[in-house]
Amino acid sequence: MVTYGRTGPVELWPDGNPDQARLIAGGEGVSSAILSPDHAWAASSPYPEKDIRLWNAHTGNTTGAIGLDRVAQAAFSPDGRWLMTSTDIEYRLWQVGSWRPASRQPAHLVGRAYGTIKFTADGRHVVVGQADDACQLLTLDNLGELVTVTPPEPLLPAATVLSADGQCLYILGSQGRTFAWDFTELRRELAKLGLDWKESR
Repeated sequence: MVTYGRTGPVELWPDGNPDQARLIAGGEGVSSAILSPDHAWAASSPYPEKDIRLWNAHTGNTTGAIGLDRVAQAAFSPDGRWLMTSTDIEYRLWQVGSWRPASRQPAHLVGRAYGTIKFTADGRHVVVGQADDACQLLTLDNLGELVTVTPPEPLLPAATVLSADGQCLYILGSQGRTFAWDFTELRRELAKLGLDWKESR
């Protein structure tokens, strides 16, 4: 469990127990903080600075920053192998532990600081926000685009939800309507046209 305030500090509570709290980011503000699935690493978005700062969750010590010069958000993949960052110009994968940069996908987010990131439960795909009227389904191995979905009204990308099996995408539109895409059905229709995508293993 991660707890934090807009002006810090950030605490890690092992097993949700505040009596075992470990302090990180004690001297800086944060706008968000996340913990890796294996609880070995934490990543925070400094406030009001830019970049993503990395932390050893066992010691509470920082291991440095990714090296971005823009406002950013981050998310760990379900298997804990990757950290994905989003800015207004790109989505990017970083290898957890070595923090080497890997694949990237351009972002087109005029007027927004960063886009949303939603991993499928199996960690093989990720949904990202693009502009104000589209979301992309990407394959995680190379951030290649599989399909772009566009609702009939501007969307609220922060209100994007994937079903537990990763097969249905739900997006809240700016006029209060919810739009749903069944990827299984979508692939069935694409297959009829010879356009279905190949699964990565």
